[in-house]
Amino acid sequence: MQTEARLKIAFQILSWATFGLGVIVAIMVIGASIISIRVADDGGKTFSTTVERIFTSLLPVVATWVGTVLAFYFTKESFQAASDSAKANFKEGSSTVTAAVAELGDRRLAAQPVSQCMRSYDDIAKIVKPVAELSKLNLVNDIEPLFKDKVTRLPLFDAQKVIKYMIHKSVLAFFFDHVQTVQQKTSAPGAAQVAGVSLTRENATLQDFLTYNDGKYGKVVETSFAFVAKDKTLADAVAAMRKVEKEAGIACQDVFVTATGEKSEPVLGWLSDRRIQNFAQFG
Repeated sequence: MQTEARLKIAFQILSWATFGLGVIVAIMVIGASIISIRVADDGGKTFSTTVERIFTSLLPVVATWVGTVLAFYFTKESFQAASDSAKANFKEGSSTVTAAVAELGDRRLAAQPVSQCMRSYDDIAKIVKPVAELSKLNLVNDIEPLFKDKVTRLPLFDAQKVIKYMIHKSVLAFFFDHVQTVQQKTSAPGAAQVAGVSLTRENATLQDFLTYNDGKYGKVVETSFAFVAKDKTLADAVAAMRKVEKEAGIACQDVFVTATGEKSEPVLGWLSDRRIQNFAQFG
């Protein structure tokens, strides 16, 4: 309700309350005077006492009623104004806190060497084989069982400790679902085939995974990670991830640390996006 309308209502309430109070008082005063004169010897004293009692009893009742009605119309507006003010202050405070946290996180990242934050190569759950053997790995028998004990990402290295593929559990699960769907529709155009044999969840190899669906899965597991030199900071690692995302157009959630930041070098350690986030928040 607009302020102008509220003022109009308030004026009307006060006017009618005053008028009504006056009418009631007039009636009661006249009645009291008549009664006092007829029944009392001292009519003037009795009349004065009666009028005083009428005002004492009636005025608080009318005042309470007027106050209640006005509060009904105006309290909501006052509350809304207070609420809006509180929301504005909270929003401003939240923005300030968010900016402060982001700035603190950036400072922490810039102050943390990757060599001290990374998971070392020896501590990584992984598969290490010559490239030719990697491609022959059976997904169900050789790769899927390694996704256990909270392991959701599995890097595959060649014999020289060079990272070749990063397989995420979610991506592998999506691949299995797709293959199973196609398998159930063997007559559909483009049904998955391996050397003339229908591709199934059980017989799929890493090579099948890499080339399936025009190599879309292969692009993800071969290029969705970045590299950074061992003398860099976590801020540099984040920058490297963003560069991969911009150039490759895919999400980058992992950074591998090498001597000079080249992908052809042996990996010294690994940083996941979650690990970097923890250091940004808690140092």
